[in-house]
Amino acid sequence: MPNSWPPAFPLLISALGGAVGALLIRSLLKLMGKVWANSIPIATYYCGLEQQNQPGVICHGWGLSVPDANALKKCAWQYSTKQVTPDKREHIIFGPYANDFGRPGYYKVTFRISASGLPKTEDPVAVLDVIQAPFAFQRDYTLLGQRIVRANHLTPSYKSFAILCHAAGTGVYEYRCSIPHPWTCDRGSIRFDTIRVYRHVPIWDLL
Repeated sequence: MPNSWPPAFPLLISALGGAVGALLIRSLLKLMGKVWANSIPIATYYCGLEQQNQPGVICHGWGLSVPDANALKKCAWQYSTKQVTPDKREHIIFGPYANDFGRPGYYKVTFRISASGLPKTEDPVAVLDVIQAPFAFQRDYTLLGQRIVRANHLTPSYKSFAILCHAAGTGVYEYRCSIPHPWTCDRGSIRFDTIRVYRHVPIWDLL
């Protein structure tokens, strides 16, 4: 290092290097936290289990439970025109009318779905919703996120379809799916395995 530089210059360079290193370590730790948050579900619901329509579980409007070796509980919920609930509800699966979030923040809700026999087209075959449902004195439903699943998105192997949303963390929530065209089950079959809820850390929170 040139002798003309002030004696304190090496110390300044060392301090700046330490500060940059500390920032990099902080960002790395945040990145590791993001990976951890995105990989561990805070709630898992099994769609194929036949359960009463009550808070805390996934309920069913249309379809039936079928054996499925590829599903996590070895059974899945398959869409059909068989009505389960007497009120002619439009949704195939819905619920749980519970609070999995608990605090304000970003979340990811995934629906694990498979299909066979569907044509490889752009036709919409499923609509996935994350809803803040009425609770106590509330009367309105608030759509927090929605995703359209098209026929060519689905395969015989299960795939997870994610919805990212921001939740206030209060009240109760609903994860649901509807089938926009009744003829879908005539062309093939659609099955639902699980719905999982994760915390989600936006990329800007790492900075």
